[in-house]
Amino acid sequence: MRSAAVDTVASVVTAVLRRHGASRVFGDSFPGFAHVEVADRRLAALCAAADGQRTGSVGVACTGTRMLLLTSLPGEVPSFTTTVHDPEMAGPAVEEAAAFVDVPSQGATAVVFECDLATPVSGTSAVQPRTSLWAEPDRDVVERCLTAESAVVLAGPGVVRSGQVPALHDLAASACLGVLNTWGAKGVFDWRSRHHLATGGLQRDDFRLAGLDDTELVVCLGVDRAETPDGPWTERALDVDPAQIGPLSELWKHSAREIPVVPLRRLLAEVVQGAWALGDRDVLHPAKAVQHLSEGIGPRGSVAADPGPAGLWLARSFATRRVGDASIPARPGTEGWAAACALVDGLTNPAAGTVAVVDERGEDIALELCEVGKRHGVGIPVLVWKDGKGTTVGEHARIVVELVSGQRELTHLEVDLERTGDLVEAAGPVVAWDAPDAPDSPDSGSPSGPASRR
Repeated sequence: MRSAAVDTVASVVTAVLRRHGASRVFGDSFPGFAHVEVADRRLAALCAAADGQRTGSVGVACTGTRMLLLTSLPGEVPSFTTTVHDPEMAGPAVEEAAAFVDVPSQGATAVVFECDLATPVSGTSAVQPRTSLWAEPDRDVVERCLTAESAVVLAGPGVVRSGQVPALHDLAASACLGVLNTWGAKGVFDWRSRHHLATGGLQRDDFRLAGLDDTELVVCLGVDRAETPDGPWTERALDVDPAQIGPLSELWKHSAREIPVVPLRRLLAEVVQGAWALGDRDVLHPAKAVQHLSEGIGPRGSVAADPGPAGLWLARSFATRRVGDASIPARPGTEGWAAACALVDGLTNPAAGTVAVVDERGEDIALELCEVGKRHGVGIPVLVWKDGKGTTVGEHARIVVELVSGQRELTHLEVDLERTGDLVEAAGPVVAWDAPDAPDSPDSGSPSGPASRR
């Protein structure tokens, strides 16, 4: 007679993480998971963050024989570390850590096991309820929204993480609102939608030019502190839990009204759309390069970029049509993000295809992750941007076709990055990723999103 299977620390931990969507572990191996070996611990953590963000799950990195990092935000230091001595507490400890990561805008936790993973235990832990997708808004939230003579929505990555994009559409339509998204929420609206104002937070004057300083109420939904530097607008900001968006849309009604094109969008359009008109023999403009990528990846493909010039231009000028078709990290020091996204997407859905765009700082990291991909049968197409005028528009168009079709992998380009000055002239110095010319900004490492502005 076959004996019943016995739960162990390892099997309980695996069961808990699988309930939170985890399917693989990066770095060292861990029992019960598909293993993606990544020797560098920082890169393993970055890949886990990409896995968590791109799949909507909890990303897992094993950064030591008995240490698990759970994450969904790149570059995030663990908010807390739990050390497990009692084998019976392994399940509850991992459940608590995973539930924390599952909450929008909360980033990373770590669990250290000071017990043998093969130790028998009594069983799995109870599942903690995940964050509700429907929560009635407070009375004062409703009152401020209904009485405001003018309002703008500022949408961040928490809206995406919590699955509230459809509810955001309902709210914008019901209350006839314009929506400014941060770059972590690119694609919440098609760029052609009347509700889409622009992507904000990248440059000093973004929020002013988007009208946030002049509107009576700024409704902040799932925003990330690293993408929303403080300014005069914060005095009129109202933080609303993404779970309250649906109920709020049923209460906040407004008759049809014009949603004006904000100065930010008009000024950026002059820079970007001027580049779209360039011919094949012209020097490659970064906005034209981004246009080729937007058009070349197809309906299921996507593009990811590291922080820096490539990330700026992708965040600024990529014509988004859906959530996830352009991914750029919010925090500095996250070089390798683009290749990590391409690796994760290739492991998850090889048919989709993600192009990684990096500059020379991220090239070696991209090469390392390309080798990881090869060991798992995943090709990672990489474009390396270098400032220069040696690549033409026509050459780049051909390169993108070859890259997307699998005929190329890592390819170097010269892009006229001097054109970044046009963006600066339009919207002020770059403040994303703690840019050197940025004004003093709040701590971008906070895992819990913006401080309350209610």
